[in-house]
Amino acid sequence: MYKRILNWDYDPKRDITFIFSFHDYDYQESIKLKNMTVDLNPQGKAVALEIFDSSKSLEVEKESLIHPEDFLIDISATNRLLNVNAYFKLTSEKALIDRTLREVAVMEQTLINKNILKPIHL
Repeated sequence: MYKRILNWDYDPKRDITFIFSFHDYDYQESIKLKNMTVDLNPQGKAVALEIFDSSKSLEVEKESLIHPEDFLIDISATNRLLNVNAYFKLTSEKALIDRTLREVAVMEQTLINKNILKPIHL
């Protein structure tokens, strides 16, 4: 389990959420999924997750994505399968909202790796 301080950036005009590691974001390649992109560093570890059409994917208002309450990103790769599980706790005008996104992609290369990207509240 890798605990990192993460940056959350949401662009409401483009409806894109970008979550990345502050400390070891050393981009080498991206793996595209249905509505997400996972960035890998030279060691093959996931260092970022980009979610396209975020408000539609999570079925929330765009305002809920500006300042999330909490989130956990679990990215694992076994052989040629990449699994992304993202859990979000968001605030709406009425209450806290829990949302989950899950995606699986087949990769060209074989990886055996597991990363959990989690914000650390200071």
